[in-house]
Amino acid sequence: MREGFMTVVCDACKTENRDTAMFCRGCTGKLPGFATTGPAALASPRKPTSARPRAGAAGASPSAVEFPRIWLGLGLLIAAMAIAFTGWYAYVTRKVAAPAVQTVAAAPTPSAAPALPLTLITPVEPVQSTPAPAPPPVAAPVPSAPPPAPAREQRRPVHMASAAPAAAADPRSRCSHLNFIAAARCEAAQCDRAEYSRHPRCAAVREDRRRDEARRNPLMAN
Repeated sequence: MREGFMTVVCDACKTENRDTAMFCRGCTGKLPGFATTGPAALASPRKPTSARPRAGAAGASPSAVEFPRIWLGLGLLIAAMAIAFTGWYAYVTRKVAAPAVQTVAAAPTPSAAPALPLTLITPVEPVQSTPAPAPPPVAAPVPSAPPPAPAREQRRPVHMASAAPAAAADPRSRCSHLNFIAAARCEAAQCDRAEYSRHPRCAAVREDRRRDEARRNPLMAN
């Protein structure tokens, strides 16, 4: 090679190249002294990526940390309240056992010896009883005669007895439960009987019947 030029040895194929060459003439690979020109050279170099994450990403914000803690505390509080309520409900609704009735057997008391009556201990002298005086004879009561009944009470049955046949002789007694037209026919039929023929009501019924017949047949009335 000509003097005055520096050579650059390719690491891949060990070929000597000029110092200004960008690619190896033997393997067409990039040489170690390759330098970019043009717009690529003006591009800002990339920021070195650190292996460890950023401090802001690694450590969470205080609000993000406090939020799960709040929910955890709230859940524990609800669980404690549920346990307390369950215990209280079980205590209130428990069945209280009835107290056992202790039956205490009464100790048998020795029966006392029966006391002897005084009559058996001390003799009693006989006492002569005096006869009681006989009561005076009581006169038997004489039954008094009942007072005479007043005259008004004696006359009342006679009046009622006389009113009974009068009511029985009334031709309207058997027709009172009928209406007006049926009652009129019933009275006319009763007045035709012998027991009602002399009743004043039957005389009026016969007069009404005669007027009706005269109104219907004027020739017969003349």
